[in-house]
Amino acid sequence: MNISRWRALVAAVAVVAALAGTAVVASPAQAYQHWWNCPTAYSAGQCYDYSGTYYNPWEHITINVSNTSNHVCAKGVTAAGNIRSSVCAVNTTTDGTCYTSASPETLAYGYWLDTYTGSRSISGTANTIGC
Repeated sequence: MNISRWRALVAAVAVVAALAGTAVVASPAQAYQHWWNCPTAYSAGQCYDYSGTYYNPWEHITINVSNTSNHVCAKGVTAAGNIRSSVCAVNTTTDGTCYTSASPETLAYGYWLDTYTGSRSISGTANTIGC
């Protein structure tokens, strides 16, 4: 191999190596999750996720109530006031809802319904991972 071809080959390899070292690789979207609670919640009282940014691209919301209730509901509401709902769970302590789309961004909340007049605690989680 003559010198000029050798230099051209070395230069080409150097260019490819330089470009490979500076290539931009898109990273996948980061999933995140919120946890919140309402230590004192009464029947039909809504417990909202006011942790961090209120409206998020939630795909999964879960609500836990401290005692079995006639209905336990995990829901979301958009900034426009539209309820992204699911069917409430019956005679349980937990409900979860899954959305097939992260849009529109949603404020997560939950509540319980029962004839009991005392308070119960509610805790919730919402995440962008889906179900």
